[in-house]
Amino acid sequence: MFAALRSLKTAAPRFAQARSISYVNKVIIQGSVGQDPEIKQISEDRKIAKLSVATSYVYKDAEGNLVKKTDWHRITAFGKIAELVERNVKKGNVVFIEGKINYGTYTNEAGAEIYTTDIIADKIQASYSTSQAIEMRQNQSQENHEEQE
Repeated sequence: MFAALRSLKTAAPRFAQARSISYVNKVIIQGSVGQDPEIKQISEDRKIAKLSVATSYVYKDAEGNLVKKTDWHRITAFGKIAELVERNVKKGNVVFIEGKINYGTYTNEAGAEIYTTDIIADKIQASYSTSQAIEMRQNQSQENHEEQE
């Protein structure tokens, strides 16, 4: 029995070395923009865009009543994506966002530690006419290609 336990202890490291474990931090959201995005210039050639996006779903409560639940998501975009947001995204647009979750903390004026959850956008598509949607996709494709170089 002890020999079996010893073999289990040594098998785990060999398995971990033999296989690479990949972790994923990916979020996909489709929802409505709650207010016009806030755009800031953070350096001479770089912008940041912050926006709030609402997603909703319906469920039945314990009594069988339909209840609509709305969640608000804080979205942050940098660089070229922030510039696209500035030009193309307005309050009320439906947006499709791909990105990753970022957790943070800060201390407010009262001295309390506040925890934040943001989605850092890797891609944003908004509801537009066909020609505007095509232009955004082309720009995002070009930006992704430039970032990979």
